[in-house]
Amino acid sequence: SASSSFPSSPILKLSPLTLPSSSSYPTLKLSPPSPSSSPTKPSPPSPTSLCAPLDGEVAKMDSSLPLEKQSWYHGSVSRQQAEAQLQRCREASFLVRDSESGTSKYSIALKTSQSCVHIIVAQTKSNKGLGYTLDQSSCVFSSIPELVYHYCSHRLPFTGAEHMTLQHPVPRPH
Repeated sequence: SASSSFPSSPILKLSPLTLPSSSSYPTLKLSPPSPSSSPTKPSPPSPTSLCAPLDGEVAKMDSSLPLEKQSWYHGSVSRQQAEAQLQRCREASFLVRDSESGTSKYSIALKTSQSCVHIIVAQTKSNKGLGYTLDQSSCVFSSIPELVYHYCSHRLPFTGAEHMTLQHPVPRPH
């Protein structure tokens, strides 16, 4: 079967995962809350403000563009090609490609500190029509760009990547 012929990197399986509150992330607690608001205290990301990476790559993203126009959408590249692209990139770099599995249309390839992981984007039917989600218990988005944009400022709902956001879009090779 095709699924056993790729031992190189894990696929993040969707598991029922309740998102822990931010209090269970000790690394994010810089200091006990004090009445004076210190500039080093991280503010929780709001839907309007992005915690953009230093070089502002995510700030340049436009979630209203159709998927085919997004620079980080690589189309029908193979899993190995996606990993080769990410090999040269830093941690939290990502691209979206057409999924090779029959169960899903799209997959997000993400560079972690150890390797590359492939996150299946599930297509779901809701009362608003077709939507996309990373895990059945969380948000449903009407388009892939909206989903990607959301996870640029919100941590991914997966064990093993729960501290990560999509930070560095990898543009298609020209």
